[in-house]
Amino acid sequence: MKDVYRINIGSKWKLEDLYEFPYAYYQVYAFYYCFLPDQNMAHKEHLLKIFKNYKDESQYRYINIYKKFQLHVPSNRKPDISSIHYASPGWIDLILNPEIAFQISKSIGIFLGLSVTAAKTYSIIYKYLSDINQQRNRNKLDTFRLTRKQNEELIAMSNDIAKFIGFDDVEQIDLYTGNPEVTLKILLAHYRRLKTIGNYINDGKVSLSSNQIKNS
Repeated sequence: MKDVYRINIGSKWKLEDLYEFPYAYYQVYAFYYCFLPDQNMAHKEHLLKIFKNYKDESQYRYINIYKKFQLHVPSNRKPDISSIHYASPGWIDLILNPEIAFQISKSIGIFLGLSVTAAKTYSIIYKYLSDINQQRNRNKLDTFRLTRKQNEELIAMSNDIAKFIGFDDVEQIDLYTGNPEVTLKILLAHYRRLKTIGNYINDGKVSLSSNQIKNS
């Protein structure tokens, strides 16, 4: 028996929607899979290797690290299509972990309810990080260090943005990154992917609120 999660679809889709929405959804799914609580030691050790090894001149490449998150999901736990019916209304039935599916739905609900404030907070944080990058560019990468105050502000910003995206375990990401700036940038990348899904909901193309879980 497999768990099937139904995503209801509506309105008129464009060809690129068939790529953009599943891609964003899968990346968000992989994020939550990686940071599920109570994972076994092998899972944690593998994730530590991702953060330890996947760097580019001390700068994480956030698009590519999400590819690593996706590869971290075992093949027997990756989302798979059970059926698609294109109509208005229609559906996309996915075989996946229902716990993660419900977490995505919950996070999207929180994000949409706080989207205006979240967008303002995102802009403030983005400017703050841009200022840090300007400081870094004026210095050599191997000598530039954030101040204690900057690190504290980054931690506070991570907690702020986490509230808007329904993620309540920032400390777990910190354990893997060991760097508040990296943690914050990963959360901002997650925010952008939730925003993509949110846009589909706002456009009436997707509904996660009346999803169904069934066995196949």
